[in-house]
Amino acid sequence: DGGDDGGGYEDVDEDGYTADEDCDDNDPDSHPGGEEVPDGADNDCDGYEDELEVCDGVWDSIQDALDAAGDGGVVQVCAGTYVENLSISGIEQTLMGIEGAGITFVVASETAVSPLTVSGGADATVLGLTFTGGATENGGGVLCSASDLILGDAIIYGNTAVASGGGLGAFGCNVDVLNTSITSNVAGRYGGGAVFSESRGEISDSLVTGNIGYEGGGLFVYGGNVDLMDNEITNNEALVPELPDEEIEWGAGGGGGGIWTSNSAHIEGNTIAGNISGYN
Repeated sequence: DGGDDGGGYEDVDEDGYTADEDCDDNDPDSHPGGEEVPDGADNDCDGYEDELEVCDGVWDSIQDALDAAGDGGVVQVCAGTYVENLSISGIEQTLMGIEGAGITFVVASETAVSPLTVSGGADATVLGLTFTGGATENGGGVLCSASDLILGDAIIYGNTAVASGGGLGAFGCNVDVLNTSITSNVAGRYGGGAVFSESRGEISDSLVTGNIGYEGGGLFVYGGNVDLMDNEITNNEALVPELPDEEIEWGAGGGGGGIWTSNSAHIEGNTIAGNISGYN
């Protein structure tokens, strides 16, 4: 029989972890620090089943691991710099940096393609990664199209969009951006930091700073319903470029240094300061 740790908890499966520590005290192969194998169980007690790890050359790329993980799969990424363009399309997946965005970078390997694209009705949760180096038409760092996206504990910086969403572009998406930094991105049109077009969700506890766009230097929200809660939106700039009259949709441009929005969502608890508008 399994032993008692003196606190009333037994180690039923005799794997060295008592029931208060073990995620499955009836399975000796499942315990904290266990080796994850494809058996439908959470072998390492991290809350995920059958996750794949992109570490130490097991997979040639993050995308290879995503493709292998399939629908419902979880891919965990060790610290490092990964030069590739990632895609999650039409399926549910979780992608996460094990050691956090500060030391886990996805750098675009191709021009005109975002470092991360979520499309085709996908349901993606992306945590703890940095996306940088993108130069695209829309969604320079992260592009979401007609999908569900949770983006948390992430960094999006140093990306460019010719049109909209220098850092993040969400078009017809349900999207939650949580505890994320969106900095130093540029859009030629709308949303230097991020654009939300006909999308729903929230941005909360996030930093949006140092971004530049034509309208909405920090954020541009048009249609849908996106709540802005407890964010720091600072030092963004909406410029007034010289555009032909037929290309101007909302006035002369340069509006909304920090935020340009047409929806009636909740905007509460934000720090909005130091932004520059062409209307000033």
